[in-house]
Amino acid sequence: MQLTPLFDHTVGGDYRPDAVNRAFCIVFGLVLTVGAFASPGPWGGPSRALAQTTGDDDLPPALRESTLDPELHGPAEPESESPPLRIVAGIGGGATIRLVKHLDLQQERFAPSYLEVFGGVVLPVGGRIGHQVTLAVATNLSGDGSYTAGIDPLQQWTLTPAYTARISFPEDPVPDWILFGRFGVPLTLSSDFSWGLGLDVGAAYMFTAGIGVYVEIDYSMYFGADDRSGNATIHPLLSGELGVLFDIEVL
Repeated sequence: MQLTPLFDHTVGGDYRPDAVNRAFCIVFGLVLTVGAFASPGPWGGPSRALAQTTGDDDLPPALRESTLDPELHGPAEPESESPPLRIVAGIGGGATIRLVKHLDLQQERFAPSYLEVFGGVVLPVGGRIGHQVTLAVATNLSGDGSYTAGIDPLQQWTLTPAYTARISFPEDPVPDWILFGRFGVPLTLSSDFSWGLGLDVGAAYMFTAGIGVYVEIDYSMYFGADDRSGNATIHPLLSGELGVLFDIEVL
């Protein structure tokens, strides 16, 4: 069977170039018009209809609005505020018992009574358990020893840097009761230099937010001068102290 071509390119055929060009332009224009409306774009093709008819369930999980809804993730956690800085200070007095007497130094059972002033800061940690660092200055209120080998009142001065751990009831920032334990290194600067280690435990009751009273018991051990035989001396002491405490919040 012989096929008849669409357009006869022979000389004797009915091929007309102007008619073919016109038909080709019409078909090409229709294709461009249909393609423009069929493809996504600013003319509002099927992409707009698809966006209007497609629900969240048909989208990938990362594009669903529900995954971006903050209410589904629970309430946002409130930002924690740092506790304010607190300054502590106090003044008190106490009495001391010598647990060991050195007869060569003409010591009595009771050591001189003393006056102590201290100050420091409470570290801004927050919660029931707190930490503070202090610096205390103490001096003797009475004399000690003999006339030739003793000290007069206000002649012996001791400087004590210390760390204190405290527990508040109720929780800070305005407690009624404060229990504390302190570790310090007392340094006796005059009349002769000596040093030691001290451990205190005590409690304070706050009448107001910034003023209270405290009581503490201190065990300390000093490493003093040599005795007559040239042996180094150790002086274990047990003290009781009562005083006024100031605990001030810095706004």
